[in-house]
Amino acid sequence: MDSERRDDLQVTKVVLYQNGIGYFERRGTFDGQELKLRIRPDQINDMLTSLTVIDLNGTVGSISLPVEKNSSMVLGELPPQVRDAGGLLAVLNAFRGSQVDIKTKSGGASGRIVGVEYSTNADGGSSPVVTILTDDSELLPFELFDIVEVELGDRTLVVGLEKALDVALGEGEWKPVELVVHFPEDDDHDVIMSYVVAMPTWKPAYRLVFDKKNKVRLQGWAVIDNVSGESWDDIQLSLTAGAPISFVVDLHSPRLPQRADLTSRTYTANAEAPPEAVEAFNERSYADESVARAPSAKRRAGATSAPAPMPEEAWGGDYDGKYDTLGGSGYGRAEGMTGEMMRDSMVANATGEQMGALFRYDVSVPVTVPDRSSALVAIINDDVDAEDIFLFDPSSGSARAATHPYRAVRMNNTTKFVIEKGPLTIYKDSTFVGEGMTNQIGLEQTVFIPYSLEPSIHVEQVYDWGQQEQKLLKIKDGIITVESYQLQKVNFTITNNQEESIPLYLRVDKVNGFEIDQPERAIAQGEVYFVKVDVVPNDITKESVVQRSRTTQTMTLLDSSTQSIFELYLSDTSADPSVKAQLEQVLAKKKEVGDNEFRRATLAERQNELRYRAQDLRNNIKVLGTAKANESLKDSLVKKLMGVEDELAKIDGELVELGERKYAIEVEMRELFEGITLMPAK
Repeated sequence: MDSERRDDLQVTKVVLYQNGIGYFERRGTFDGQELKLRIRPDQINDMLTSLTVIDLNGTVGSISLPVEKNSSMVLGELPPQVRDAGGLLAVLNAFRGSQVDIKTKSGGASGRIVGVEYSTNADGGSSPVVTILTDDSELLPFELFDIVEVELGDRTLVVGLEKALDVALGEGEWKPVELVVHFPEDDDHDVIMSYVVAMPTWKPAYRLVFDKKNKVRLQGWAVIDNVSGESWDDIQLSLTAGAPISFVVDLHSPRLPQRADLTSRTYTANAEAPPEAVEAFNERSYADESVARAPSAKRRAGATSAPAPMPEEAWGGDYDGKYDTLGGSGYGRAEGMTGEMMRDSMVANATGEQMGALFRYDVSVPVTVPDRSSALVAIINDDVDAEDIFLFDPSSGSARAATHPYRAVRMNNTTKFVIEKGPLTIYKDSTFVGEGMTNQIGLEQTVFIPYSLEPSIHVEQVYDWGQQEQKLLKIKDGIITVESYQLQKVNFTITNNQEESIPLYLRVDKVNGFEIDQPERAIAQGEVYFVKVDVVPNDITKESVVQRSRTTQTMTLLDSSTQSIFELYLSDTSADPSVKAQLEQVLAKKKEVGDNEFRRATLAERQNELRYRAQDLRNNIKVLGTAKANESLKDSLVKKLMGVEDELAKIDGELVELGERKYAIEVEMRELFEGITLMPAK
């Protein structure tokens, strides 16, 4: 945005966001009743949405600007002959009947255009000829090639032609629009103005420096681009991490709802027909005309120059003649450069503030960025809790990462700033060792940033699923509660073929509903764990990571699985002695019931055998009948049948006694068991 008088309202504050918008504040004094500002067309709708004007010495009256007309509206207002006009021949043909003044190489004349036609010349070819009707009623032809100037006498056609040319040129897309702020009083005004317009996002870049003393320094810069159309001189700059909702609504173009055309009904002769239903009003909502804001190519047009020189206090340089580099970036080892020098090469003049879901960096020194320039602004220069590690992460997408770990940095954000997503360059005592990409890192959040693959370490992983035995948890009122665990185990075999021994973190996916064993050695991050392992140099290390899911189940004393559950409890040396003694009595009774059941089952099996035998004997006796020849055999079979029936009678009696005894034992056992109370340890 340009001010009519550049000194009137200077940009004093800029807040850049990461969703393609910028918040601007201007302030200045002037006298009069009108403040005229020139605005780029692509900024008008944002200005109309967000513009705020305050006069500290009085009040603001109104704000005005020209009505926007798009190209189709402008052309639609022009006569067809103007709208469709092309070159000179087309213009003369389109303006047939209009007053013109034609000048040729040999003279000229004034009159009305009759038309344009082609005539045959002496060479047999054809050439266009313009005929005009003069005020003396003469028809004068002029060859087009002899005409050197045509002056249009109809001012309306001239204006229309200029509008058509403006549309063809796309003037409305680049010509500044004048916005006028009106004040009631013709007096001195102290004006503050704020608004939001589209701007390039600011881009973070970071450097992590390990010095010889193994201290780790995180340094960060913001790359900002000024494409506003004017220089930012000694402004207050803030950078916001986050993307508040923002969108575009066209408030500048007139919105003309369509109306129903009822002309046909007015003059219809078919009065008997029922009236046709029509839509009387078709108003589009703002939502129909709005789109999510995404900085377009037009908004980002214009190449960005190299970073402009900045005052030392703005970028945080500590130049003393010893070295002249902004942090000494570059690949390899810079001659004479040390880690300590890199640590001390900058001072970050920024403070941070959490604002709901957003985080804002406030640069505490004035910043100057010329128009169409970029600048580096130092925002972070703090020691952090970080270490060089190995990281096994087979999910990274690399085929080699399925069996080899990365060299990586484990970093806890102990600064006072939220770290945005961006590139991170890593130096060890001024030697470049790799680059990584950070995601957004919150305060006190721990992240792992890989920067190179380590082929000298080989890792294999095998998954194993299982279930732990049920364990007695609680006994109360004769109800037993047991617990068991479903297990997922990942077995790692780590072969280290180097002398170096640094921590290795294993990435293990979380299993939904499961908890990890030994959580103190794992770092939880989202849906994964990073488990720390100390790897032995030149050796093989085996490690298992176990996750378990606890389930509980209730049962009664008579359930078949209680026997093994009680025996497991009795084998526990830490079990309650009084409960153990009571359970031993219950188990003795339970054994009696078991023995009883076994005897009953044995007798029942023998009973079935005898019943089949008795039935078989009866059938044979029946077959022998009453014949004297079969009497001896028949008598033998009868004796056997009697013996079988005697044994069956004895079995029946014993089964009755066993049933009565089982009932009595179960009553005794239940009485004993209901006197036991076992509660879970707190």
